[in-house]
Amino acid sequence: MGIDVLKAVIWIRYSTDGEDVISADDGNAFTATNYFPGLACDWSDVSTDYNSQKAWGTADLSFSFIYKTSVTEFGSCEIGVEGDADRNVDGWVNEY
Repeated sequence: MGIDVLKAVIWIRYSTDGEDVISADDGNAFTATNYFPGLACDWSDVSTDYNSQKAWGTADLSFSFIYKTSVTEFGSCEIGVEGDADRNVDGWVNEY
């Protein structure tokens, strides 16, 4: 058991015709909660795409530790989300 320090959110808006995905319209990623003031999160823009089966969005997130005037990057990952024409959704995090 631990304490949640960071909550990251990614979403994508997409359209279907009831059977197929027909567009990936918009998306965003952001830090919803950060209880650690020494942790900085730097997000890339969300990249969206689709095919007839699903739409997806991904964003890169870099973590930095801030202490006084020093900033040290210590990690990064890709966060993604996908959905299909039936509105089934899934998400992932890939560490770099």
